[in-house]
Amino acid sequence: MKGLIDTHCHLFEPVYDDVRDGLMEQMRQNGLYKLICVGCEPETVKQSIALAEKYEYVYVEAGFHPCDTADISDSMWEQMKKLIAHPKVVAVGEIGLDYHWESSPRDKQKYWFEKQLAYANEAGLPIVIHSRDAMEDTLEIIRKNPPPRGVFHCFSGSVETLREILKMNFSISLGGVVTFSNARRVVECAKAVPEDRLMLETDSPYLTPAPHRGKVNRPDYTRFVAEKIAEIRGVTTDEVIEFTTRNAEQMFGI
Repeated sequence: MKGLIDTHCHLFEPVYDDVRDGLMEQMRQNGLYKLICVGCEPETVKQSIALAEKYEYVYVEAGFHPCDTADISDSMWEQMKKLIAHPKVVAVGEIGLDYHWESSPRDKQKYWFEKQLAYANEAGLPIVIHSRDAMEDTLEIIRKNPPPRGVFHCFSGSVETLREILKMNFSISLGGVVTFSNARRVVECAKAVPEDRLMLETDSPYLTPAPHRGKVNRPDYTRFVAEKIAEIRGVTTDEVIEFTTRNAEQMFGI
């Protein structure tokens, strides 16, 4: 059996600065098979690529997060496109819309979401969607320029929304929220999503799963997500790891 894949983590948040290298080795020993490190602007993409060049089991997801779209210049976009061309970049993301924080104007978010989506399609790469309090607009934009494949990361919508996403040929990834006591909708989706459309993530250092709530999240905590989903679906943890790992490898070509 291959092991766990964390399809979405932010290893260049400052909280990891003093422990990153030690953590990389420790996670590998704890059964983490592969991980995809997210860069949300050029500097963290560069750092993520450097990490992927150092560790063969690390891959990169690159793109402008919707909350970082207010001041993107043409030169920044050209730089990002060159970074996306790196062979260890396996997806364009996380891109999308975030109407919760409102840190970037909605028109700027939409513009850059559409632009990055179109570029991902040209490059033949999957997209990783961030959508918070903006699902209607997110789906409208995707319908205009549907990608060949993609995933809604850290999905927390309803089963009804899940069904609509599945019809559009998207997958979902679930993280630590599925272990939270108040996560009714996420639990329902964990039960309803077809086996071939589900992946695992941590969104580290955020959304730490039980039993480690209150601590800094880390990619090898993907195991606790797998264990909870196994409980919800009435299968073994090994079965969940097997099909989610297969799905991630197929989605991202890793």
